[in-house]
Amino acid sequence: MTRIRFDHIAIGMSRIVDATEMLVGTLGGVPADGQASGVFRWGSWTFEGGGTIEILEPGLLATLQDLGRPGAASVGVSTSGALDRAALRTANRLVGNAEDAAAIEVTMGGFRATADADLWFAVTGAWGSIRLGAEEIDPYEAHHWPLGEELHLDWFGHGARAYLAVRGGLDGPATLGSRATDILAGLGPRPLRAGDPVSVRGGAVVPIPAAVVAPWGAPHDDEVDVELAPGPRGDWFAASAHRTLFEKQTSPCQVFFVTGRHRGGRSQT
Repeated sequence: MTRIRFDHIAIGMSRIVDATEMLVGTLGGVPADGQASGVFRWGSWTFEGGGTIEILEPGLLATLQDLGRPGAASVGVSTSGALDRAALRTANRLVGNAEDAAAIEVTMGGFRATADADLWFAVTGAWGSIRLGAEEIDPYEAHHWPLGEELHLDWFGHGARAYLAVRGGLDGPATLGSRATDILAGLGPRPLRAGDPVSVRGGAVVPIPAAVVAPWGAPHDDEVDVELAPGPRGDWFAASAHRTLFEKQTSPCQVFFVTGRHRGGRSQT
């Protein structure tokens, strides 16, 4: 029987940093200074950061969204931003972006786009058929998007809004520190139209994480629990109205989706 003895040796931080930089560079991450690397390698693919996607068909509604404009209420601006913040954060994490990077929020599906460079992307949130070229692919997973290939998010069978995150984050005019489209207030970029180019930024912060086996399932449409907190005008409504809102099942309408916003993890009405 072969016996092995492990000897403790001292290792300098410089060797640890060198090894880390080599690993991160191979996986397509960022160098030690925290800035996004310009060239990414993943397996047999090598591609540069940046690029553009072209919108072929926005579907019912497609907008650029991030986590919004928190802290601007004093000047009359609501937070706005992505309606499903958890789905946006997840999409960004799947491609190595910061959680607040801008992505495309697709309402109800019917979205088509092409890439003018080799990219990586992930789709989260609402559930429906996703096709890249002729191949059907899974949501909640990072995928390689080859140059010229068409991405198609078909009409959703579960949920209402999906998020398309591209590695590096998407670019657009920023207002009060956010690239989010706020249709009600008229802030941020307008909704996307066929023929619009959307630039990809170089804002990836970590390598694309290893895929996890089937960690996600389709959204549940039968019954959803939503935490509510009384808003600033809650005293305008009778006690019977509060009971109807908080004690009975109800179906959300489009007005709620447009004006209801998350505040501290809760929806405020």
